[in-house]
Amino acid sequence: MCGISDIMDGYLARRYKWETRFGEQLDSFSDAVFYGVIIYMMIAYTDMIDTQWAIIGIAIVMILRIINFIITKVKFKTWGSIHTLANKATGILLYLYMPAAIIHNTILFVPGLALCFIALVSSTEETIILLTSKQYNANQKSIFRI
Repeated sequence: MCGISDIMDGYLARRYKWETRFGEQLDSFSDAVFYGVIIYMMIAYTDMIDTQWAIIGIAIVMILRIINFIITKVKFKTWGSIHTLANKATGILLYLYMPAAIIHNTILFVPGLALCFIALVSSTEETIILLTSKQYNANQKSIFRI
């Protein structure tokens, strides 16, 4: 439900020009809550706590995300995260991965490793964008300015 509402509210806001700074911040906050709930569910309903590579991967991505929030606040005087295509791909893959992992009651190695890699790439891309940008643009699609 969270994933569907996140996609729909962003689509509707852009389609009908209902975008606001508050909406961007609320979207970033809801994404953070979504990821927190996902991590809790993975710990509670799978063997993630026994899977060191998954914990390390998640910890690295979380540290990068926190650094990105700090950079955004210090450099641009606002809160938020950039809605890059890689960040959107990470969210979609996580949304698809979670039910499979819970159904199997285990962290699925190959898809989980791919998800960690994509999350790391998207977090790193966001860090580079934040460090090299002169203005904050929550809707920048990529480091390549697609």
